[in-house]
This record gives sequence, C-alpha cells and structure tokens, in this order.
Amino acid sequence: MQVHTPVWKRTQFSSTLVRYRSAIATHLRRHWFFNLVQFGAVAWAVVWWRHLPVPGYAIGVLALLAAVMSVHIEAGMLRWQKAFWMLLMGAFLVIEFRAINKDRSDYAKVEEDKRKVERDSFQRIADGITKAINDSDTNFSITMAKEDVVLDTTKKVADLSAKNLASISGQDSFPCIVPQSHAASNTTIPLFIWNKGKNNLTGVELRILSIQEFISSAIFFKPPVELGTLPPTWGKPLPEAISPTLGPDGTAIYQIEIWDQTGFYTEIVHFRRGKYALPWAYKYWLTKHVIINTNTTQSRLVKGCSASEWSDDLGDGKPATEPPS
Repeated sequence: MQVHTPVWKRTQFSSTLVRYRSAIATHLRRHWFFNLVQFGAVAWAVVWWRHLPVPGYAIGVLALLAAVMSVHIEAGMLRWQKAFWMLLMGAFLVIEFRAINKDRSDYAKVEEDKRKVERDSFQRIADGITKAINDSDTNFSITMAKEDVVLDTTKKVADLSAKNLASISGQDSFPCIVPQSHAASNTTIPLFIWNKGKNNLTGVELRILSIQEFISSAIFFKPPVELGTLPPTWGKPLPEAISPTLGPDGTAIYQIEIWDQTGFYTEIVHFRRGKYALPWAYKYWLTKHVIINTNTTQSRLVKGCSASEWSDDLGDGKPATEPPS
C-alpha cells in the first residue's frame, strides 16, 4: 500500500529548504571575502606543508589571518567559522615550528660541512708540516749519528775523569773510629777505623788525646800516627789502643784528631764500665771542621758516624732473653 505524505508537510519542507537556501545565499554574499581568504589560506597551508617556507613567513601569515578573523567577528561570524579560523591558525603555527627546526638543522649541517672542510684543510697542512719535520729529523739523525760516537767517547772520558777526581779527592767519604768493646779486656779497648763512603781516603793521620792530655801541653808535642790510604772496602785496626782512666763521674773522655785529603775531623769518645756482659760501654760522635776564612771555621756533625747513646743501653752485651731457635 502506497503512503502519501500530507500536502501540508510537503509545503513545510519546501518552505524550510527555501529559507536555508536564502540564508546560505545571504551568508555567502555577506562573508564572501572571508570565505575567499579561508580558501586561499587552506591552499597556502597545503603548499607550505609540503615545501616549508623560510622561518618567519608562516608567523606573518598567521598574524594576517588573526587580523582578518577579528574583522570577521565584527561582521557576525558563526561558531563553525570561528573553529575553522582556529584550525587555520594552528596549521600555520605548526608550519612555522617545522620551518624553524628545518632551518636549524640545515644551519647545523652547513656548519658541520664547513668545519669538515676546515679540518681537512688543517689536516693537509699538518701532514705537510709532519712530512717536513720527519724529513728534517731523518737528515738530523744522519748528521748526529756521527756526532753521537764522538759525544759518547767524550762522555766516557768525562765520567772517568769525574770518577778519578772523586777517588782522589775522597768525595762523599769520611773516616769513622768505632771502639771494639767485644774484643776489649778489662783494661784495654782496641779501636777500628772505617771509611764511610765509596772513594778512597788518602794521607790518613790521627792522634788520640785523653782529656788530661788535651788540657796540658802534650797537645802540642804528641805526634800523629800515619795510616796511609783507607779504602772503602774494609777498615783498619789502629796501632794504639785505649786504656780508659775513669774520672770522678765514672767516665773517661777522649778526643781523636783525624786528617785526610778531605779535611780535618775530631771524634769525641766516652767510656764507662759496662752494665752487662762486656767490660766497657761507649758512645761517640764525629765532627768535621771547614775553614771558611782566616778567622772563621765551620763545624758540623757527621750523621754517618754517631752513637749518642751508651752502647750497652742499645743492647751491646745484654744477655739473651730466650735461647736461640
């Protein structure tokens, strides 16, 4: 069965359609300029989306669209048109961001290419300089090879001369007298003289003065004992031993005067009775005297020949605390 639409409904639909058509026509007449701008902006955005412009162009178009939009608002813009304007301006804003990123990337690439060219140029210059230096070094090495033989021979002669000079002068060597308490008797103490150093001591002479002889006229008349050359390998026993005469304080003091090619020394030796197994204990120190001028003499203790504590206090002659293993 066929259903017929009432005449009054068909008439109402036709009237509504006519009103919409009239409204659209009126809108197009009133907003033709703005519609044309939007259409052009869409086309422009499509082109720039594929081919990005120079940074700043898209933001300029965005500002122009914002100005046109403000005029369109005054002319009675619809809601959907406002949304369309916002989409257009958002599109141009994204295009501007992409253009800025592309420009920065292109600039970085150009700078990197420029630096690469500069590096290559500097590398070529450096390679040239290196080659010139290597050639110069080769020529110099050839020239100096002959000189090295002469210099090596000269150095050997110089080292030998320095060694001979040190041996003759007794450089860095000094005499040191040590009492031999383990070989001492109840009345006599033998003495041993050592060369503390690496070079020979020549012309060694010495004399031993007790404190009584030192303060009497015997200091001027007692002759020295000649020992000759004192090598650094082993010491020598002195031909004169000491028989200490203890003073009121229980000690005996001796001054030993020593001469060699390095200068003049005095060694002070103290003796007292030992507290343990050995009959005598001792301590000593050596002083070197250097003449600065006719009125000045400088004296200094020699560290390599000194025992400022009594020998038995340092363990000499003490009985063993436990049997050897």
